[in-house]
Amino acid sequence: MTTRCYRLCGRHRRTASGLTMLELLIVVAVIGILIAMLLPAVQAARENARRHSCANHLAQLMTAVQHYETVHRVYPPGSVNNTGPIDNRALGYHMGWLVQILPYIEQQNAYERVDFTK
Repeated sequence: MTTRCYRLCGRHRRTASGLTMLELLIVVAVIGILIAMLLPAVQAARENARRHSCANHLAQLMTAVQHYETVHRVYPPGSVNNTGPIDNRALGYHMGWLVQILPYIEQQNAYERVDFTK
């Protein structure tokens, strides 16, 4: 009888291990709030990195145009057309200034693939 009373009287309670539902909800809410606060900062950092990358590419293009001008004593033409004047029609073979500076932006292979005879 002593053993039975010992168990029933509460002297030997089992402690519950684990989290209650309320504790779990609070933990999830705190994690959600932290993520919500962190996302704008991460997005701003990514946008800043994209902006710097774009500015770097523009600076490389500017340097390539300056190298072209140093070698040829003129800036690259806006368009090259060996078949005649440039019209707003899909006739002839038109190449923009970017094709002319390909060797100066480390794209010599792409420049060599262009057929300038058309």
